[in-house]
Amino acid sequence: MGPSASRLDSLRASSSPMERKETSERAIPAQTGIELYTTYTLHDGVLRGLSFGGGARYVSVQPTSYDGSTKELPGYSLVDLVLYTAQNWLLRLGARNVLDRYYALNNYQTLLYGNQLGAPTNSALTIRRTF
Repeated sequence: MGPSASRLDSLRASSSPMERKETSERAIPAQTGIELYTTYTLHDGVLRGLSFGGGARYVSVQPTSYDGSTKELPGYSLVDLVLYTAQNWLLRLGARNVLDRYYALNNYQTLLYGNQLGAPTNSALTIRRTF
């Protein structure tokens, strides 16, 4: 994995063919996110082949209305970790939001049309055998 960043300059066009007015989409943050992740694999010793890594992601302030009449959701940063080995057996343990940050997500682009709390610290163990 490597670093990534995204930036949106969104425009919403009118649905009427007679009206070609474009407006900025207010419910999408301009700087949607920055992520930086890295992994390292041990090459010597008893733990040879074991990989571990982690990273952080940042999401900027998010508007909560199209007309600016409500408060913005604050930006947030989350930290994730991973530990795995991949030979004949893939064993992977991943943890997201390891610092258990409290954050809110903007759902205005979904059917829920609102905000929701982000997931607390969570982890997943994957075991897979390849033949």
